Amino acid sequence: MPASPDRSGAETRDAIIETAARVFREKGYETATLGEIAEELGITRSAVLHHFTSKETLLLEVVDPIVTALDALLDRREAAGRLTARTRRPFLVELVDIICDHPDAATIMGFDASIRHRLGDHLQISERGVRFAKLATINQDDPHAAVRAFAALGAMLRPAYNPGHLVDLADPEVRRTIVDCAMAVYRTAPRPPATTPVDAG
Repeated sequence: MPASPDRSGAETRDAIIETAARVFREKGYETATLGEIAEELGITRSAVLHHFTSKETLLLEVVDPIVTALDALLDRREAAGRLTARTRRPFLVELVDIICDHPDAATIMGFDASIRHRLGDHLQISERGVRFAKLATINQDDPHAAVRAFAALGAMLRPAYNPGHLVDLADPEVRRTIVDCAMAVYRTAPRPPATTPVDAG
């Protein structure tokens, strides 16, 4: 996305964040440089630093929107009570929409271990995963409900990684399919507990 001479300061800032998210995702945060981000935009590294004082500051701006959206959804769901058979799919639809609306940030937070020590506890994806799992395990008889919740979360996050851009995450049918996959994990019936054979002798 080359820079436009008519672009305002706010538009340039937004373009830097968008481009940084993609470059961090494609190259990895540690490998990516501000110079590469600037080159993609047709501006100088100094112009990037005019808006963001460091690469780490830019990273925080990349992840903040998805964290804010996830927290708003989780706060709302936690206030409403445990997930039920009726409320589970609408909740997953909203969660998939957030992930698909922020695929670069979702991929960075979910799969790039190099960023974790650069984010405070309040910005960790793992903390949101724990909240999600707890919602799924409240008042559940299934002892492995948390396992199913984390597996469902993986089913939603993995398509965002989308190497080669084979999946159009803006397509409503694609999003519906991702929700279906996550629901399939939830619908898996719990196995009966293993029993120890009684020795007839």
